[in-house]
Amino acid sequence: MKKCSFLLLVCAICCFSISNINAQSFFSARLGAVVANVNNTVNGVKIDTKSNLDLQIGIALDLGIVPAFSIQPEITYLGRSYEADIVGVGVRQNFAYVDVGALAKLRFGADDPIGAYIGAGPFLNYAVSGTTKIGDLKESIDFAEDQVKRSDFSIATALGVTLNLANMGFFADVRYILGLGDIDESNDSEIKNRTIGITAGLMIPL
Repeated sequence: MKKCSFLLLVCAICCFSISNINAQSFFSARLGAVVANVNNTVNGVKIDTKSNLDLQIGIALDLGIVPAFSIQPEITYLGRSYEADIVGVGVRQNFAYVDVGALAKLRFGADDPIGAYIGAGPFLNYAVSGTTKIGDLKESIDFAEDQVKRSDFSIATALGVTLNLANMGFFADVRYILGLGDIDESNDSEIKNRTIGITAGLMIPL
């Protein structure tokens, strides 16, 4: 029910944005890297974990409401993984996620050759697959049996720059994605996602 409500909210935002467009809008495609980690506590004791580097790829619609403000619905495929040393044994978990949501963006210099933006917004994160590696043994995650939640909600913040040409634009940004939910369904531990992403891509005017 929460997933459906969230997706309906995103659709409503998109419809409202499209019906009120009176500034430049873009379709964008991007490619970049993410550094993912988790806040992991077991019975109240924090477990030290190591970040890993993963790939992300995504598409978005930057829907201009006024020149200085836009709504950007988007979908991203990305990896999230981390490592830990537990009693001398190396443990690594890898997840492939699809993130769906929207940013509210303040745009600076939208009509200038070089511009900038800041943004923030809610996202639904859905794990499409996962693996756990303990020592040399690697197994696929059974989300129900292993008590791992597929879905999570997060808040993303973004800071970026744009290069605006006559028929095309380019952008680069950095993001911090704060996972709000506990993806571990067991009673004795809590795991929350933390992700930093860097992307660059193309902006095609609509």
